[in-house]
Parts: sequence; structure tokens; C-alpha cells
Amino acid sequence: MVIITITPFVGFCADFPELRARINDNVGVIDAASLQELETMLKDFEERTSTQIFVLIEHKLPSGYTIEAYTSDLFSEWQIGQAGVDNGVLFVIFLDDRKLRIETGYGVEHALTDAECQTIIQTHIVPNFREENYSNGLKQAFDAIIQNVEGVELPPPESSPSTLPFRSQRSWQDERQSRLLIGLLTIGVFFTLVILRKHKSMVSAHEGLGDIRWQNIDWTPPKLVLSDFHKPGKICQELTSFEAGFYLGLPIKRLLSALLDSMESEGYMEVVSQSPLKVHIVQKPDALQLSGYEMLFYDSLADDGEFSQVELENFMNLAVETIQKKAWDADIEATKTYYAQLIETYIEQGEKEALIYGEIAQKHTDEDWFYWYHNSHAYYKNRYYYQRDPFRYATPIPIEIDHLVQGANYANVVPNVNVCHNACHSACHSACHSACHSACHSACHSACVSGGGGSSGGGGSSGSW
Repeated sequence: MVIITITPFVGFCADFPELRARINDNVGVIDAASLQELETMLKDFEERTSTQIFVLIEHKLPSGYTIEAYTSDLFSEWQIGQAGVDNGVLFVIFLDDRKLRIETGYGVEHALTDAECQTIIQTHIVPNFREENYSNGLKQAFDAIIQNVEGVELPPPESSPSTLPFRSQRSWQDERQSRLLIGLLTIGVFFTLVILRKHKSMVSAHEGLGDIRWQNIDWTPPKLVLSDFHKPGKICQELTSFEAGFYLGLPIKRLLSALLDSMESEGYMEVVSQSPLKVHIVQKPDALQLSGYEMLFYDSLADDGEFSQVELENFMNLAVETIQKKAWDADIEATKTYYAQLIETYIEQGEKEALIYGEIAQKHTDEDWFYWYHNSHAYYKNRYYYQRDPFRYATPIPIEIDHLVQGANYANVVPNVNVCHNACHSACHSACHSACHSACHSACHSACVSGGGGSSGGGGSSGSW
């Protein structure tokens, strides 16, 4: 049944642009001198590490595609990364849509996580692209990637790094067809076994369907699991004040409301409706003065004044990955005590200042964290003295679950908190690697264009400017 269903897609392959160089500027926004400099930079990096970085710049995203799906398919079509290593990085940029994505192969995911990709986008690419300085934005992004990847040990490639000119699309057709058939057969066997095994439980579950009423399905964010695998007494002092709020257990709705309150009090936006939550942008803040979280928060509301599921997902992915990477082996209680004491000390000093103005500071509430976060921010000018509730916007934010739990031992940092991605990656990658992964993606559309040296992308991050 799987083969019969998927066979009509065999002949369908998207009309992707030809891979001509490492920087494929089909719009013409990078001058010749910068283009040559960037090409040389990436060529030297590939010769040193075998890791490949490619760029596509186009006007508009093709109709019917999301930027994530298009980038994943193009990653497979261009066969980025060395065979057996999958150490490729792909930049896809659509200027008219003001959208971009960095896609990474599985071989470099541990050195270039989704959180780091998002940081590179917000720190290096977005500020430059907003000023239409595209070559400088790419150069800074390449520098950051090279710094993360260079020196990280990778398994040796099955062949030496490829050199330009690249293979033509026509030379992959036969291999593509054979890989697709093998992938389809593997998927058929895999899902047949799963269906047979689960049939009995499905029948049993069906008997109770009459008692189930689905009134509403709300997206719930990934959970930040603070591992019990830690070094006793070790304190993670690298958390930002915002990340400390996550670590201390403040619900995500209250944290987002706090960001909104700060942005509103500083005059960058105003809330025009609380139910549903709707925001009007008043003026744009200086991106260089805000953190990656704050700019991602601002950008999420700047386009239409509302939060979408994807925007909330990207925000949570960035926060959870970054905190787990920083504090995965820290002593949970010792670290919590450290930040609680840090906040208390800051408030005690603030009380002394507040008394000058006739104010009385409160203590032992979530507002203490906000007092610390807002007043210690170098860019915020309007001080907070408990004169308003910074969490008043928490209720209309569409998240129905808190995000902080303590779990069993986890010795490794979780590289991606997107539940669907993890499920597909864990189940399919071990079974048939790129063929199964590509077939599962976009109803097996990507499988028809897979083949050659690299596989479809393993991770990455998207952004806009």
C-alpha cells in the first residue's frame, strides 16, 4: 500500500536552481570583489575541514513551499556535505520575502546546534541585512560558523572533498530512482511491522472512543528537563537574567508577559487588545542593545502583532537548548540558590535606592525576578518599582503548560527540542537514514530528490528581517 501510494511522486521533482558555486547569488546583491572573497573563504575552510558551506540567494520562495521544506529539499538536491560524514551547511535567502534559513547536516549538528544557528541569524545576519549589507552579514555568519565547527573532530569522508564544477542534476537521476525504491521498500516493511504490533492495542483503544470528547487542542511548548546528572555543588553562573527565570521555574507565559511589559514600558510597542492578544509596534529598538531572546520576541510580534505556533516554538527551542547546553551538569539546587541569592542581594540594594523616592520594594514573589531582570538591563531606561503587574498579559498567551521539570539522568545535551523532529530523527535515522527521513518529510517529496554524497539536512534555524 505504501509503494502504491507513493509511486505517483517518483516523477515529480522540484525545479531547483543549478549549483554553480559556493555562493549562488541569483539576484545580484553581492559585488564581484565580495563574492570572490567569500568563495575563497569557504573553499579554504572546506580544504581544511572537509565541511562544505553553500549559499542560495533568490527573490521569492516558490509557491506551495515553506522555507523549512524548500531548504531541506534543496539540501538533498545539491548533495551538500561529504558522503559518510554529512557535514554540510546551507544558507537559503529570499530577499523579497525577507526570509532566510540555515540548514545543517547531521554531521555538524553537535558543533552547530539550532540554538547557535538562531543566535548567528539574530546577531550577525539580521542587523546587516536590515541595512542591506548582505556580503558583510554573510561574512560575519561564516566567521561564527567556522569558529564553532573548526577543530571539531569528524569521521573521515568516504571520498576527498568535492571541487567545483559540481555534478549536474542529470547525473543523479538513476541513483535517485534506485534509492527511492529501496527507501520505499524499507518504509513498507517498517510500518507493516509497527501496524501489526499495534493492531491489538488500537482495537482496544477504539472501544473507549465514545467516552472521549476533544473540545480544543492547544499547542504546548517543549519542556526544559533539568537533569539529575550533575556535579554536586557545581553552579552555572553563565545564565542570563532571562534564562535564570526559566531555571528558577517561572512559567513561560509569565516570562513572555514580562518581555512584553518591558517592551511596552520602554515605548517600543503597545497592547491594543488582550483577548485575543494583539500588539501595535510603536518604534523599533536597537537590535545591538537587545539579547537574542528579546529580538526574537520583538520580531515575532513585529510582522502581524500576534504570536504564531511557529514563533512560540522557535522561542522555546532557543531558550531550552541554550539553558540545557549551559547547565546540563550543574547542581540544580545549588544553582537555584545562587540566582535566588543574587536577586535578593540586588533587591536589597534597590530598596535603599527606592526609599529615596518614597517607594517600598516587595519581596518573595515572581515580581522580584522581574525587578532584577528589567532594572539590571543596560538598555532599559524606565525603572520598575513594583508599580504595575508585569505578568498581566500571561493569561491570553496561548500556552497551557509550564515548561520546567526535573527528570532522570541525561548525560548529553539535547540538540533539538522539537518533538516531531526528534521522533522522526530517532525512529527513521537508525532504520534507513536519509531515504526514510526524506520520505517521511513532506509526504515523501524529498525522497525523490535524495542521492549522492550528503543526506537531507539534520537541523537548522529560520529567521526574517
